[in-house]
Amino acid sequence: MKSVTYYARFGYCDDGICVNFPDVHGAYTCGNTKAEAITMAEDVLKLCLDSEEMYVNDIFLPSHLEDLEAESNWVLEEYENSFEFVPITVTLTTEVYQAKIKPHQRLKN
Repeated sequence: MKSVTYYARFGYCDDGICVNFPDVHGAYTCGNTKAEAITMAEDVLKLCLDSEEMYVNDIFLPSHLEDLEAESNWVLEEYENSFEFVPITVTLTTEVYQAKIKPHQRLKN
């Protein structure tokens, strides 16, 4: 088993929390509270990393938080209130990790 941590971008809006993973194409979810958003983020990350049905492109190693923050100036326009990056960790089998996680530059959403 291998644990991997990706940063989720939590955007706080009047009607809840929008969640996406800049490093994982198609990994979007939401929640009404932060606790619910974290649970939903764990589920969607695990699904995208571990499911053949969701597998479209290679998934790259997680970006450093500093790199994500530097690229996220445009997000301030999208979320009226605020956003933050939240680390989300999931555990994968070693076989899935080796087959899907690629040590190249990260995927741009």
